[in-house]
Amino acid sequence: MQDQCDQQLKRFEAQLTDVYLEHDKLLEKMHSDFTAEREQLDEDKRRLSEKIEKMLKKHMEDRVKVENQKWDEIEALKEKNKEELAEKIDKGMQEKASLTLIINDFRERNNRKIQFQNTIDELDKNLKEQMETAATKKAQLKSQFKELHERDHTIDDKNVKISDLYKRTQELEKFKFVLDYKIKELKREIGPRETAIQELNE
Repeated sequence: MQDQCDQQLKRFEAQLTDVYLEHDKLLEKMHSDFTAEREQLDEDKRRLSEKIEKMLKKHMEDRVKVENQKWDEIEALKEKNKEELAEKIDKGMQEKASLTLIINDFRERNNRKIQFQNTIDELDKNLKEQMETAATKKAQLKSQFKELHERDHTIDDKNVKISDLYKRTQELEKFKFVLDYKIKELKREIGPRETAIQELNE
């Protein structure tokens, strides 16, 4: 019975070890996936920021260049041709509209950047919660394993007591057998004496 208990304990320990290993692998995979996703988001964020900065820089340069160029042309052609001036102004308005589109695009990209940051924060929060849950479960498993060990120890003590009681029972059986044998001998000795006493009484 002790061997069976030991085997069951070993199987339980093996199962518990497998659970710990599977749990650790799951945590490692979740952490790896989250790290990779976060690195990808950081890389996208960096590239987007660089692109936006280049666009803004180019836009400012183009704007200054176009404005200087157009105003110079406007001043040179102002007196020469009113219609051409109107065309230049119209073209400048179109470029201004294009600039407005670029600014709107920049704002949209900035909003996406904020959304990415919010997603990263949410993932950080979820990871912390999952790690806390895993730590709680690990502590519960440890407590249960300790309780199981204490129960096994109690079972071992009871088995020892049972073994002692069994030995005492065997000794009592032997003692009973001897007593029964002596009682039978006494009865055999008492039988003739009772007959003799009866004869004397008669």
